[in-house]
Amino acid sequence: SFSGINVIGEGDIDWQPFAGANFRYRLNLESVTLPALAIGFDSQGHGAYVDSLKRFERKSTGFFFVASKNYEVLDHLSFHVGTNYSLETNDGDKSINLFTGGDLGVTPEFSVLGEYDFALNDNADNSLGSGKGYLNFGLRYNIKNVVYFEFYLLDVLKNKHDKIQRAIKLTYFEFF
Repeated sequence: SFSGINVIGEGDIDWQPFAGANFRYRLNLESVTLPALAIGFDSQGHGAYVDSLKRFERKSTGFFFVASKNYEVLDHLSFHVGTNYSLETNDGDKSINLFTGGDLGVTPEFSVLGEYDFALNDNADNSLGSGKGYLNFGLRYNIKNVVYFEFYLLDVLKNKHDKIQRAIKLTYFEFF
């Protein structure tokens, strides 16, 4: 993946200095009683890249483990909980982190999203956040079966910035 800040809106575009990689592997399929389990790696952080700390404003996920459970409510209702270890540790905070999220498919094309990142790996002396974690909300529209348009309100608790941020995302998702 590759991204930048101020791509839409005010200010000069600041492209991130390198592309990120995202890999994931499902360990098992979900059953009636057990959640689906997955492991993976994601090196793409969020926000500006801070050269002095060699990290993004919001650290990349790094190595992660996730459990997910789905229910038949409207189109679908999904819950996710996970833990991760980011390789962005030059700020001195090498803590393992926790995150959770969910999505409600209102129709096959439209979903409402919510997620909370506890940011346990960003609460030391050199942290960029204020210790509140990151609460995000979003909307997803399925344009085609493999193309999604998403709109997000980021950092609703204002952990890092004094105002809520916005983001848009266009995703192409394919299985192989």
